[in-house]
Amino acid sequence: MALALPAVVLVETPSGKGTGFFVNSDTAITNAHVVQGSGYVTLVSAGGERTSARVATYAPDQDLAVLKVSGGHGNASPLTLGTLGDVRVGEEVLAIGAPLGLQNTVTRGIVSAVRRSGSMTLIQTDAAINPGNSGGPLLDQSGRVVAINTMKVSGAAESLGFAIAADHARALIEGGSAAVPANARLGDLAPQPAEAEGSEELRDGGEAAFEQVVADAARRADALDDYWTRITHSCLPKVPPGSGDREWFVVFEPSFPRDSVNPACADMFHDFLQATSMLRTRMSDADDAARRAGVYPGTRREIRSKHRLAWDGWER
Repeated sequence: MALALPAVVLVETPSGKGTGFFVNSDTAITNAHVVQGSGYVTLVSAGGERTSARVATYAPDQDLAVLKVSGGHGNASPLTLGTLGDVRVGEEVLAIGAPLGLQNTVTRGIVSAVRRSGSMTLIQTDAAINPGNSGGPLLDQSGRVVAINTMKVSGAAESLGFAIAADHARALIEGGSAAVPANARLGDLAPQPAEAEGSEELRDGGEAAFEQVVADAARRADALDDYWTRITHSCLPKVPPGSGDREWFVVFEPSFPRDSVNPACADMFHDFLQATSMLRTRMSDADDAARRAGVYPGTRREIRSKHRLAWDGWER
């Protein structure tokens, strides 16, 4: 498995870190939520080499992104994408990633189940998946990537992680939809469960993942509260009333008078709008992912209210 490590990289963006891996000399795969809001990212090899990569394809519905490196990475052994036909419930798998920035951390587990979530196929595993593992490979014993790590369920659940089937990534690289047909071959797996069976686990996982994103967004929103106080004091002669838990949500409204901002504050206000736009995209994408996982609208609203992020516009 040591042969797989050079192909795995740390993905750095202005808003955080994740993991990615090369599937050929100039193409890498990661999660869409890792690169959200970025046109370019930095890839860091285990040896410390830093390479700029362009976000060539962004598919938030499947939480996948394709990264392109000009001139190639120079990696002699990119990873091979497996298929659902390679997956067996109970087989041993390894997750490689950079939890908390610790590169090339390897955890071992088994394939616990294969789950359908709308058009997506998820591999459920008990291999440890922690913040920073997102976008890293889930490998079988032959060194094939059977899935891309995407989230873990925290709280009451233990050893419950999910990874996106590699078939989705292959379809995305080949230029088509990342969706995998509902009748895709599942090899010798146990019979596919009915839609209702296993949906509670997916819903619980989606709820936990949604709360994690919202909690992180709330911390960013707290910083924007202070920013907004400075802007309203110095740059806006009159602040129109808005709706939602944060006063600055008013900038999302079409009626907000952007031309009334003091010209001397143009750069400061531009930076503020960029930060709010990234947060809005992150919240909307998280809401869509939670919806697809079956998280009830009322539950999503309760989580947003808990973190002072209630606003009707997230679901528009």
